[in-house]
Amino acid sequence: MFERRIPRMGLLALIAGLAACSSEPNSDPVVSFNLATRSAAPAVAAYGRPSFEIYTLGSTTIDFTSVRVAFSEIELERAESTIECDVATIDDDDCEEIELAPRILDLPLAPGASRTISVSVSPGTYDEIEFRVEKLGDESDESALVAANPEFDGVSVRVEGTYDDGSGPVPFVFTNDLDVEQELDLATPLTVDATGGADLTLYVDIGTWFLNQAGDGYVDPAQANKGGQHESDVKDNIKQSFDAFEDDDHDGQSDDS
Repeated sequence: MFERRIPRMGLLALIAGLAACSSEPNSDPVVSFNLATRSAAPAVAAYGRPSFEIYTLGSTTIDFTSVRVAFSEIELERAESTIECDVATIDDDDCEEIELAPRILDLPLAPGASRTISVSVSPGTYDEIEFRVEKLGDESDESALVAANPEFDGVSVRVEGTYDDGSGPVPFVFTNDLDVEQELDLATPLTVDATGGADLTLYVDIGTWFLNQAGDGYVDPAQANKGGQHESDVKDNIKQSFDAFEDDDHDGQSDDS
């Protein structure tokens, strides 16, 4: 899929504040990419930490302190094109999409959506987000990321926290080399016009990552590392944990809810 596509009129290596680098005012509308792991809700202190970082099920508790994911590609697809965009003879303008360069993202642990990237786009309707979670490779932009984050050498997901099965919290570090490509259709397409932008939230339900097969408790994340007895189950849980939707009020829920 990604490897078959010809180069787009993509905006690569996009970062917040990109418009500030230009001497000319930028009148294009802006799409803000947000991340969320929980919808907005009041927090109550527990374990001496905010409760929104803590997930309890049955007699097991996971207290997340850091959740980081490596994305090799993120693309937002236009809905208007009616032609086959894999054909090399067509005009790129007819298949315009937004492409974000590889990056390692820290998932927010607080309720609601956290703005991550803002990018200028052409007015239009966008109906699908595609991305790939995988360990970063030897390409120059990816190798630079790994050099700056050596803990991601051979790793696509890294989680730190504590696990408590009732006998007291025990620190853990979970890493995984998950390689998964996702295509998420937006239930309501994202419409961007010349008068304003929009907010798109990528929601990751980390509360399901370490569920046991019965769904009534959590497995020890340390036992889900490579070669561990729960590795396969946790990989499958992570693959099923992604969603995307318009979220203009940044509450971590679809505006259609």
